[in-house]
Formats: sequence, structure tokens, C-alpha cells
Amino acid sequence: MPGFITPKMTYEAPGLGDTDEADPHQAADMRLTRQIAAVIQRDFPGHAWLIEVSHKQGVVMISIPLFMGRHKWVIHIETLKTDPMMKSVMRAAGEILERYRIPRQAFSLDNFLTALNTIPVHQRAHHGKLAE
Repeated sequence: MPGFITPKMTYEAPGLGDTDEADPHQAADMRLTRQIAAVIQRDFPGHAWLIEVSHKQGVVMISIPLFMGRHKWVIHIETLKTDPMMKSVMRAAGEILERYRIPRQAFSLDNFLTALNTIPVHQRAHHGKLAE
């Protein structure tokens, strides 16, 4: 069921939003976010990926928030400079799926619900009500 989740891009300025100062990293952050999203969506379409890029901090953060809560897989942007095929991004996405026992493939509602219901009890408080 690829396309179950429609990818959406937004930009969130760093800081508390209490300044009108332009972010000098905005264009680079958005460009790298699009590149990473294209790579992940090519092989693992439909999952609710969250991709955050911060050139200011020098990191890319990848997650599926429903499963991972506030935890994120971090890749240093310096790593990507020597990884033109973005193998580190694909490895991160694949390992995230595997950690929640989701096959490395396009989104499947059955696989999603199975994974959602197998989140350990000690983590459930971070994820809200589970599907039944």
C-alpha cells in the first residue's frame, strides 16, 4: 500500500521563534532533507518517516515518531559527504524498521499494526493508545 502516508515537507526555524532573523542554513537543510527523503521513499515508501536536518548542529535525524517517540537515529552530515549513495541513510532506515519487526519494504497496514501492538509495555506510555 505505498502512498498510505503522503510525504510532507515543512521548515521549522531553529530557536524559539522569537526572532525574524533569517536562518542561513535553511536552503541547505531543505535540500538535504529532500535528498534523504527521496532515498528513503524509493526503497521504503509509505512509512511515516520524520527527517530532520540541521547544518548548524551538523546532523541528520531520522525516525518514525509513533514507534520511537523522541528518539532519533543520528547521522553526522560529515559522514554523508563521503557517502554519495547515502548507504548510511538506507542502513539507518532499514534498521529502524527491523527494530520494530517491520520488514524492509513498502508500508503494509498489517505489518504496521503488528509492530504497533508489540511495543514493550515499558515504552507504551511514550506512544499513547495502541491499535486494537
